[in-house]
Amino acid sequence: MNRPVIPAGTHPIEQGGYILPTMEVKRLMESLTKIVINRLPGMIVYGRPRIGKSISIEFALNYLPMQLGTLFPILRTKCSSYRVPTEEKFFGDMLSDLKFPFPAKRNPSAMRQQIVNLMLEQGERSRMRRIMLVIDEAQRLTEIHYNWLMDICSNITFAGGHRLSIGGYLKPKTRRINRNCWRFATISSPVIRSFCRES
Repeated sequence: MNRPVIPAGTHPIEQGGYILPTMEVKRLMESLTKIVINRLPGMIVYGRPRIGKSISIEFALNYLPMQLGTLFPILRTKCSSYRVPTEEKFFGDMLSDLKFPFPAKRNPSAMRQQIVNLMLEQGERSRMRRIMLVIDEAQRLTEIHYNWLMDICSNITFAGGHRLSIGGYLKPKTRRINRNCWRFATISSPVIRSFCRES
């Protein structure tokens, strides 16, 4: 059997276009799969800078639908840093990350409803009637951000009857994440506490 002829410089190893999963990446994929199948609220992925969290989550998310054996909508956004966070900025950034073509500017209520409608539409396409929202740079989320996310979850549940799986993807320093998790875990809201499920 002859080996295929590959032009020089085009092999994935030379171009860096490949990812080999480690045991930790497989554990992450198993955790994500368990969250979806068991309809858990979400999880936090954190660790020291430059240890491969971005690549790991990218690999796990790309193969999650294959692992589930069905189409599964995964929406990705990031939390930008502002001196004074507002609903308009938060929802506007989310609509931009989700590639929404015509966001309702300067109207937070309308922007929130656009996000809800977009997620409902994505959820209806899924046989599992479920979606996942992955939030990058989630260490920037404050209590008020979680309240805005809770409003979106409540509106989706009220309108469509299927729950929204929200996963926070963190890239903070270890000391900071420990302090934030402890602070959020002491808050009475069960939605906020659910974001401190460690992985």
